Amino acid sequence: MKRRFGILTLAAALLFAFLLAMSAGAAEIGSGTWGDNISWVLDDDGTLTISGSGAMRNSSYSSVPWYSERAQIRTVKLDSRITRVGNSAFYGCSSLTDAQLPEGLESIGQNAFQGCTALQYITLPRALESIENSAFYGCSNLRSLTIPDSVQTIGDHAFQGCSAMTDVTFGRGLASIGRAAFENCTSLTAVELPESLTTLGSDAFRGCASLRSALLGGKLEKIPAGAFRECSALQSIEIPASAADIGEYAFYHCDRLKSAELGSGVTTIRSNAFESCSSLKELAVPDNVTNIGDHAFYGCSALTSAVIGDGVTQISASAFSGCSRLKTITLGKRLTTIGYEAFRNCAALEALVIPDRVTAVGSSAFRDCTALARAVIGSGVTEIGGSAFEGDTALSELKIGRNVTSIGSDAFERCSSLKRVEIPDSVTGIGSWAFRYCVALETVVIGDGMRTIGSDAFEGCAALKELDLGYGVTEIGSEAFRDC
Repeated sequence: MKRRFGILTLAAALLFAFLLAMSAGAAEIGSGTWGDNISWVLDDDGTLTISGSGAMRNSSYSSVPWYSERAQIRTVKLDSRITRVGNSAFYGCSSLTDAQLPEGLESIGQNAFQGCTALQYITLPRALESIENSAFYGCSNLRSLTIPDSVQTIGDHAFQGCSAMTDVTFGRGLASIGRAAFENCTSLTAVELPESLTTLGSDAFRGCASLRSALLGGKLEKIPAGAFRECSALQSIEIPASAADIGEYAFYHCDRLKSAELGSGVTTIRSNAFESCSSLKELAVPDNVTNIGDHAFYGCSALTSAVIGDGVTQISASAFSGCSRLKTITLGKRLTTIGYEAFRNCAALEALVIPDRVTAVGSSAFRDCTALARAVIGSGVTEIGGSAFEGDTALSELKIGRNVTSIGSDAFERCSSLKRVEIPDSVTGIGSWAFRYCVALETVVIGDGMRTIGSDAFEGCAALKELDLGYGVTEIGSEAFRDC
């Protein structure tokens, strides 16, 4: 009996000790103050409790008082009176899974939760007004996000690299999203930007490779550089009438983009804006657009038709180069300049009418358009650049405008279906190799204004039967008619 009584006594003592430990709570492993208004305690269960009122101090990450214990922090509890999470406050807290933010919180500072790689969910308070630069940068397990209506600004890189984020809901008060704010959020599937949004930063959604749908608000002032660059799953986009500018690389390599509807307010399409959108099939450029930048639609290999609005004055270098399925192109009435290689390698293009206001056709502008059978060069053109139509092997019908003064070197080289060429009186010079290897060419009529025919200009035109040199020719270059 005594032995049984002793065992029972020991068990009771152990139970009492356990209950006593439980009532005492977790042990403190760190504490202190931060500035005049904040105190903190970190328990051994990983709970960081921050007490005080007003704004937490802004700091570099290494100066935060609990930085050395950051890997142990699993839960953060903020006093209900705190209004701001300071810069770098929880930087690199890689074990943090629960951040309890007070309802009165107004701002989250720069780098505040950067590198919190275990954080999956966070509830943002209804009073929050701003999320600053890199606030949640690299939170690679953050799954979803709801931005309250109170938030007006999201800073640069705020959620960059949140690669597990599948959806984000934007509040109705949001005015600005910063540069690269959601870059490389590779699991994000859809975004709907609110009507309140006026400013979108460059590279804002760059590299969001799963993004299939993006609805843009009706007050957005421009689509900035790289905004949706390499969003390879994006299927369609509608640019609102409020946006005047489509920036460089805005939709670069959006490989599955089939439809792009450009708003009536767009005035500029900048360089590389839609480059390598290899699924884009049709294009209508609004009349308010004045300039199409370099490589703007380069490599849009599925594009079959393009209508260029009447306001466009310049199609820049390589703008449509490599659009290998482009069959029809309608050029606007105010177009004045067709740039270098603008339509090079548009191998399906069948016919071309260059409007009368165009003054210059750039070098290699229509080079290697191997299906082009008919080309009418308008009366405003004064210069046909070097290699402008080189390698257009199907070209059989050519009309050169009455105001052309010079035909550049190689301009029509290897146009092997061309049978007849009439060069107007306005032309004073033909460059070297201009019609070389036009092997089907039978008749050449040269106007009286001609002065100089360059070397090898008609070399290899083996079918040539009839040549009218006109009365003005003063110089014929070496081997100009070799092997004719």
